[in-house]
Formats: sequence, C-alpha cells, structure tokens
Amino acid sequence: MSHRLFDGLEQDFAPLRPLFDRAIASWQVSGELWSGVWSDVGTPQRLSELEFRLSSNAR
Repeated sequence: MSHRLFDGLEQDFAPLRPLFDRAIASWQVSGELWSGVWSDVGTPQRLSELEFRLSSNAR
C-alpha cells in the first residue's frame, strides 16, 4: 500500500474504511495471511491495554 492512498485527505483524523474500500475496488491493496500474534491498536485505549499486557509479560 502506498502513502499516496492518503493524498488529498484534508483531515488529521478520518475513517479509514472509505479509503480502503476505494483502494480495494481499484486493486491497490493486497492482503497477507499472518499466523503470528496480532493486536488491534486502533484506539488509544486498546493501545494502552496492549502496552500494559506487554509490560506485564516482560516482568
């Protein structure tokens, strides 16, 4: 995925779904199968929760 996908975006914060839908429709996005650990850090709260879990596991 190219950073150009975000060209013309006039807001600092915007939903990604419309951008991804357009990119998918025009074959500009691909996917990969990932069998490792994945975490949703799409909000500040979820990021904080992951950081807490990771720091707890490091002890």
